[in-house]
Amino acid sequence: METQVKIRIQRNYKTNISYEGRNQVALMTEAHKKGYTSPYWLTFLQARELNLMVKAGEHGVQIVKFVNEEKDKDGGVLVRGGRKVYTVFNLDQLDELEPLEKIVHSTLALRLNGNIGK
Repeated sequence: METQVKIRIQRNYKTNISYEGRNQVALMTEAHKKGYTSPYWLTFLQARELNLMVKAGEHGVQIVKFVNEEKDKDGGVLVRGGRKVYTVFNLDQLDELEPLEKIVHSTLALRLNGNIGK
């Protein structure tokens, strides 16, 4: 019996930019190994910006981004050339955070009922 593997290009969810080289291979391998259905990944901070959080107990995958030296307008070095290591999480590893408004209303209701703040 033939086993078919569905290959999907792994991308950053926020930027929609596909990962390249070793990062693409590492993320495809992890997605296949863990059975993730989403080809999209985010860093912890990107997830927070999108009102998402990493599920308890989940672990990310380290990827490497090579960066060129960046200089400010006066010629000073902002970032030295080299590599930066990021940890990314698949969308299947994330949950949506409750909207702040819902949390505030829940907390207010508990206070009014005398259940917290004593």
